[in-house]
Amino acid sequence: MYGFLIFTALMLLGPSFSPENSEFFFGMAGCSSLIGGSMVYHMRKWVRWSWSQRMKSSARLREEALSHPVQPRFTDDGCFAEWVGQFLDEKETHALMEKYRSQTNSE
Repeated sequence: MYGFLIFTALMLLGPSFSPENSEFFFGMAGCSSLIGGSMVYHMRKWVRWSWSQRMKSSARLREEALSHPVQPRFTDDGCFAEWVGQFLDEKETHALMEKYRSQTNSE
């Protein structure tokens, strides 16, 4: 990311050493500055979002997750338990499976 911006600075210095190739140097500087600038912009955007998420309480994050329109669909085939196991320990996974197993049986 910052490498692209350093490369841009070097390319802007290029015409002082080789004036006959100035179009090449300015073209390379333009392309690398666009790439580097967009990377910096999106990284800063992600840092702001990440910081805002870090400042939220666990209850607020849970509320947002449960109100999200896309929710995981429970299936009682082991794949769901394996997927949930990434986020929860074995005891919590078992409790979640029991909760959703009883909900699907009552429907």
